[in-house]
Amino acid sequence: MIIFDSFNVFYDWFPDVMGCVGAIIILIAYALLQMGKLDSNSLLYSLLNLGGAVMILISLLYSWNLAAAIMEITWIIVSLYGVLKGFFVKKISLPENF
Repeated sequence: MIIFDSFNVFYDWFPDVMGCVGAIIILIAYALLQMGKLDSNSLLYSLLNLGGAVMILISLLYSWNLAAAIMEITWIIVSLYGVLKGFFVKKISLPENF
């Protein structure tokens, strides 16, 4: 019985904590971008946004909000594009005379 009660407490607060941590990750990425410490085309920026959005979306499974879910799914798609671009697109360096 005690284990079941502790699971309920965990179940109640865990989604909120996960969503808050996800939001903090996204906000940190945005702050670093604004401070010039991170490039918007960097793989790290896309990974931070992807991780934060996934965490927020998971938290929404416990307390559903359609508008927020649409926003996070879109955020995930755009972040995945950035991650894939970072992994697969090779930077082409043009000659200086070009």
